[in-house]
Order: sequence, then C-alpha cells, then structure tokens
Amino acid sequence: MKIKPALVKRQALLVSSKLRAGKFNRVSQDFLDQVEADVDTLLRRLVMESKTQDPILAPVGKLFTPLAEDAILAFFNQRIAVIVQNRIRQHPSIGKTLKG
Repeated sequence: MKIKPALVKRQALLVSSKLRAGKFNRVSQDFLDQVEADVDTLLRRLVMESKTQDPILAPVGKLFTPLAEDAILAFFNQRIAVIVQNRIRQHPSIGKTLKG
C-alpha cells in the first residue's frame, strides 16, 4: 500500500468538513482503494514520461540532495491531498459514507 489509510481518512473528513459542510463522516475501504489506484496512476504517468529508448542504467547512488528529497515528498503529499479533494468534490451527496 502506498498511502497511509488513517491519514487519508483524516484528510478526507477534513475536506468534507471544509468543502462539503461536513456531509460525510465515514470513509469506506473502497474510497481508500480508489485513492490508492489514483496514486498508482500518477506514478505510472511519471514513469511513462521518463521513458528512454536506451537501456536504463542503474544510478550510482541517490542522485538528489536531502533538500530535493524533502521537496519531492512534499510534492507527492500535496498531490495525494489533491486526489482526495477531487474525489470528494465529485462524490454524490448521498449518504454519510465516502465510497469509491
């Protein structure tokens, strides 16, 4: 699993309270699975964008600094938050549970 379910649930409920007037107060496993699938899609797109015709040689080590690593982690964390927010915006106003 690439996401932290407890934190994604917390983020989803926060977004619900801020953008949907607290309409939803539960998060289903299906919703978490869909967020996970969206994260997988994001990662696949990045891999596809960085394809090369030549064989990919293994890096000789970590090619970025700790500062860059922090920026990369912040970027992905923000993208996951956007994925959650978009899913909630698109969710129909039926029931109290966010479903996939």
